[in-house]
Amino acid sequence: MRTFFDKVASAVSAQDDVLLIGDGEVVEHFADQVRTRDQGRGSRRRVGLEKSGPMTEPQLLARVREFAGAPAPRTLPS
Repeated sequence: MRTFFDKVASAVSAQDDVLLIGDGEVVEHFADQVRTRDQGRGSRRRVGLEKSGPMTEPQLLARVREFAGAPAPRTLPS
């Protein structure tokens, strides 16, 4: 699994923030590996980790927007 994590981590630019969402321990291990890799390179990117079960597409988009600092505007029904 570590080899797979290395391949995925190397495919993501060190300048890009990473948000990992999942419900298992694998997500935590991958986040730890990315953080360790970043420390060795002096990278300052954010590596977010959210423990979550299945989500709808709107829920997933809301989490990504919130992580990116641009939450979706909320409007009340008329």
